[in-house]
Amino acid sequence: DYDVVNSYFKSVMTTRQAADNFTASLFRVAQDTNIPPLTLLQTFQASGEQLDLNINMAYYLNMIRSRATLLGINASSTPNQYAARLVLQ
Repeated sequence: DYDVVNSYFKSVMTTRQAADNFTASLFRVAQDTNIPPLTLLQTFQASGEQLDLNINMAYYLNMIRSRATLLGINASSTPNQYAARLVLQ
């Protein structure tokens, strides 16, 4: 399993160190959540050839991170139409 996960991350990341770090993180999440590593890998592979952080991946990675360094998703919010028209430009 390790070789499969690591080879995937090496194919989509620019450095070997980043691929090794993500591989270790994925196995740590798998151990903490009792989810098979290859099932978690499918979450990463769902974004295609380019690795993009999505809400599912952020959820799993935040489980093993310090509360001071949590990951988030940059999504622009659409304001309420009535509230937006009250804002002066």
